[in-house]
Amino acid sequence: MKFYDISVVLLCLMTSITFCGCSEKEEGRRSEWSTEAPPPKSIVATNKIRQEHGVRQIKENWTFSYREFGAENWKDGQGRSCKRVYYDRNYKRILYETDEYVTGATFPSRDPDGGTSHEGLDITYYYAAKRFVISVTTNNKEIQSLFNQLKDRIKYPTRDGGYLSSGQMGQTNEETLKVADKILKMWGLERL
Repeated sequence: MKFYDISVVLLCLMTSITFCGCSEKEEGRRSEWSTEAPPPKSIVATNKIRQEHGVRQIKENWTFSYREFGAENWKDGQGRSCKRVYYDRNYKRILYETDEYVTGATFPSRDPDGGTSHEGLDITYYYAAKRFVISVTTNNKEIQSLFNQLKDRIKYPTRDGGYLSSGQMGQTNEETLKVADKILKMWGLERL
């Protein structure tokens, strides 16, 4: 092959890569916004992972709400938001997930603009760190006191490479979940 022929081939190749892109085909890639539920075999597989880590599993009477910004959103049998599952950008690996527990009670918000806060507890599990973190919204002083016993915070990576910290945790998962279970029991709810 002459130098001229090789140059033309390389030029064509570079042009096609530039204008057509060069990326792996992402099998099963789900769009950023969708109401299409994950397939049942995917739910079974991720529930097995949840069980291994002590995280609340997706129940049969729950409904998939929507997927947006790398997170799946689920509703319980009563139509309330109950779980957010955050994935890596290809939806291949769960990064963390939050279980939401609400009481139905409301109280005036501490926000200067006013409004209403809804009483609830979020339990988040970070898979890479293997740690539970809780956040609570309540005006109950006893529950606030229980929550404030947890002094540690976790830093976790965001999808854009930064770090955020959220909620509080104890020295161990057991300590964190003990506080969460006490709060839930006061509300007549169970964690798993």
